[in-house]
Order: sequence, then C-alpha cells, then structure tokens
Amino acid sequence: MIFPNKLAKYICYGFMFHDKKDYNQAITNFANLYKCMFKINESDAILMGRYFVNSLKLHDSIEDNFRGSKLKFFKHKIWKKIHKELLKFCDVIDLDRDYAYYYTKFLRYHSAYQKNFEIPLLRAEEIIIFHITKDMQIAKIAAPLYVAGVNSHDVHRKFTWKLNEKIMTIFYSLVLKGG
Repeated sequence: MIFPNKLAKYICYGFMFHDKKDYNQAITNFANLYKCMFKINESDAILMGRYFVNSLKLHDSIEDNFRGSKLKFFKHKIWKKIHKELLKFCDVIDLDRDYAYYYTKFLRYHSAYQKNFEIPLLRAEEIIIFHITKDMQIAKIAAPLYVAGVNSHDVHRKFTWKLNEKIMTIFYSLVLKGG
C-alpha cells in the first residue's frame, strides 16, 4: 500500500536535498517517489530521478551564476539542455512530452521573476496527474495544491516545512484516490 504522507516526505526531502545541493540524496528521494507513483521498477525510477535532478542542477547553474539582462537569461542555451533532460524524464514512462515544455517554462519564470510561474507549473502537474489518474477533474483539483506546495517551499522557514508536508500529503491523497 502506498501512503500519501510517505510520498509527501519523498518530494519534500527531494527538494530539500536539491536546495542543499546534495544531488545524490535528491535523486534517491525522487526515485523513491517515482517508483511508488508510477509503479515502475527501481532502475527506471532512478533514471527518472537522475533526469529530473539533472534538470534542477542545470537550472541551479544558471540561477546561481547568470549575470545579464532578462532577455539574455531567457535565451540562454542552458534551457535547451534542461528541456532535453525533462524529455528523457518523460520518455521513461511515456509521459506526454508537453510536461517538459511546461516544466522548463516554469523554471524560467520562477528564476527570472519569482512570479508568473504558476500557470506553466499547473499545466505540467495536470499532465503528470492525468498520466496517473486518467481523470482531468482530479488533475484540475490536485494541481493547484502542488503549486501551493512550491510556494510554501520557497518561503524557506521552519514553519513552512510542516505546512508543505501537509499540503503534499493532501495532494498525494487526491492523486492516489483518483488513480
């Protein structure tokens, strides 16, 4: 049996380790999440975890080191590499490749503005939720919770850690019941 609170911990720890730049631990947590969510074997889950974290790592490299105009930031060649990693992520489970487009767009806007990123993230999450549940109504209900989790995570305060875990537990409860 898959428990929503366990999935919530995997994703929260995955992003926490990513923030600490402990990419191996991030891969492990995301792989555990994907293994449960998509009911895939361990090697495919690790591949997905690696591709996802590679995209985040590339994102970190531009976010941490880029100096220049917003226009140059948006046109930087790293976005193609990020998109490519996310396409490989999609291909492991035959996920609609639009996920890679929307998640890359989310990362761009999240980095450049810290706003206007909600819509592409919503679209990306609707795609992934629909892949699991085959129910767009559940995807439309659950995806905003994921966005709330991202916003809560971005606050980086102690009280938001528990809040984020609760939000993501509700998110995974909906997704698992819908699937």
